[in-house]
Amino acid sequence: MPQFHRTDNTSSMLSLCLHCIHPHPRVCNPPHGNQNSQTMPNVHFGKMIKEELRHQNRSIAWFAEQMHCDRSNMYKLLGRPNHDSDFIIRASRLLRHDFLLDASIELNLFMVGK
Repeated sequence: MPQFHRTDNTSSMLSLCLHCIHPHPRVCNPPHGNQNSQTMPNVHFGKMIKEELRHQNRSIAWFAEQMHCDRSNMYKLLGRPNHDSDFIIRASRLLRHDFLLDASIELNLFMVGK
C-alpha cells in the first residue's frame, strides 16, 4: 500500500511516496531523498536507459538499431545526461519503461526530503 507524506508543514497537498511501490530500487536510494542535500537531483537519462537495457538483457547495438541510429552515435548519446523529450519518449515506448516517471520520482523524493 503506498504511503503518503506531507511535503511540508504548511501545505495541504500530499505527495505519493513511491519508494514503497516503485520496482527499481535505484530510483529510491537513499529512501526519501537525501535530507541534507540542497541541490536538485542529478537525473542522467543515458545511465537510466543503459541500466534498463542491462535489466532487459539487450545490447546498445540492438537499441541503436531499433532507434534508427548508428551504434557509435548511440554510445555517445547514452553518455549524455540530458536528452530531448522525443528521444526519452521513444526510448520509453521501445523499452516499455517510463523514464520520465523515474525522473519525476527523483524530483518527488527530493521535494519530500527538503
